[in-house]
Amino acid sequence: MKGNGRIGTSWSRKYSWLEGDRYEGGWKDGEFHGKGALNCLDQHGDKFEYQGNFRKGKYKGQGTFSDPSGEKYVGEWKDGEKYGQGTYIFPMEQVCWELEEWEFSWSGDLQFCQWRQIHGEYKDGNFHGQGLSQS
Repeated sequence: MKGNGRIGTSWSRKYSWLEGDRYEGGWKDGEFHGKGALNCLDQHGDKFEYQGNFRKGKYKGQGTFSDPSGEKYVGEWKDGEKYGQGTYIFPMEQVCWELEEWEFSWSGDLQFCQWRQIHGEYKDGNFHGQGLSQS
């Protein structure tokens, strides 16, 4: 672990784990804190990345999370979870929505930013039940 500067108990650090994970950014009281970038590998060796704000080791405020498939979430975070307004970007389309708690199942409006709006239900990763699609 390398320390690049110290102000009180706050540090800016670069940290690498043997498995290939890396973190660079703010550090306070032994946890990620402030602006930072976290690069992680999953059990298959695929790279996931988060860039944004941390508070007490968790994603907090504005941040961007991206995965190896090209999917990306840009928006608000609270206690390490997606929260509030955000944009999900898929390789072929861009989706905007606002929810207080992000889940794979929901009912309401989904706005595809450029061209389509859907009012209906979404369950376990798929559109489900009654719905209306408008272009």
